[in-house]
Amino acid sequence: RGATPGEERRPARSDARRGHRAKMAMACWLAALALNGGQSGPCTSPAQSWLSSVRPSIALSSAEAIELSLLAMQGGDIDGGAALWLRFSAPSFCLAAIEPWGAPALALAVRDSKSQYSLLADSRLAIEFPTEPVERFDSDGIAVSWHEVELELRPGGRFDSEGYTAAKLGWENEWSSKGWCTRHVSWHDFRPAFRPGIGQEEWPRICG
Repeated sequence: RGATPGEERRPARSDARRGHRAKMAMACWLAALALNGGQSGPCTSPAQSWLSSVRPSIALSSAEAIELSLLAMQGGDIDGGAALWLRFSAPSFCLAAIEPWGAPALALAVRDSKSQYSLLADSRLAIEFPTEPVERFDSDGIAVSWHEVELELRPGGRFDSEGYTAAKLGWENEWSSKGWCTRHVSWHDFRPAFRPGIGQEEWPRICG
């Protein structure tokens, strides 16, 4: 029998997202190889994470730069992932309630199970971009790209499994000579222990 419209869309979406995650993993691997002087694999020394080799690049799209940051801690290297966040951020950027802003403070927050940012190290994390980005130039002529980002929790982080939206982010990147860098992130959390998120207001219910 012919597939219904819903059946046609879901496999295509799942395949596309799995392919995109594979692409991001390959981007990290290639960056590590290129910037570590052609080593046969990522740096495994406990003193220097291979993530330290990953840098912003003009070859990455705005969405890819976002996904690199959000998935950087999925391998368990929270310190290396936090440092990557800083490299992929504009000088003026900071996450709400992390003071003083910096990689050590971000890593500490991610390790704290009572912090909303611990979600970044959850192995069930899956990333979705449900809408098209909004692109513009600011008053200084800098290119800016705004993305709606859904952080979902799914078994194994797989897009072909059922899950739920843990948080929605409004993520704004700005273009620089080194590529797309994070300018601002608003984090609206739906998990009971963290809602509505630091600095956020509860969203009104439309129905139900």
